Amino acid sequence: MATSFSKTQKANKRPGVELAAANRLYAHLGFQMKPKFVAVLQDSFSADNVQQLNFARSIEAAKEINGWVGKITKGRIKDLITAAVLNGSTRLVLVSGAYFKGLWKNPFNRVYTMKAPFHVVCDGGSIQTEEVEVDMMHMRKNLLYAKLKESHVVGLPYQVPLKQT
Repeated sequence: MATSFSKTQKANKRPGVELAAANRLYAHLGFQMKPKFVAVLQDSFSADNVQQLNFARSIEAAKEINGWVGKITKGRIKDLITAAVLNGSTRLVLVSGAYFKGLWKNPFNRVYTMKAPFHVVCDGGSIQTEEVEVDMMHMRKNLLYAKLKESHVVGLPYQVPLKQT
């Protein structure tokens, strides 16, 4: 994953492609971590320094985390985490944010965009999922694909702009 993250970061240096990606670790106030663990996060994933938060003040902690995510994603993701999933027992929260603006090598045809169910984790103190209806893009194409333990991943290449001379 670290290698992929490194390659992704290099894409931002190409004209016509805008990419912002960052990782941050939030730790409960006073929670001690081994310096080697923090160094691995910073070196391998370009993670910001560890930020200390009081997770017992869950509303303020969620607001801080969501503010950082909103900044990284240019306001596209505003409410990644809710106060209901944070409490005085929370010790670490690892957050990744990404923003990409560019042209897909294989653009989606708007005609094939339709409403479909999407499963999200909802509030309530326990891990539950809720189904919401969202716009889903569809395409038939041979693409890189992987089925992991708890997710499916697809590679969607983007257009590499011609070098400017």
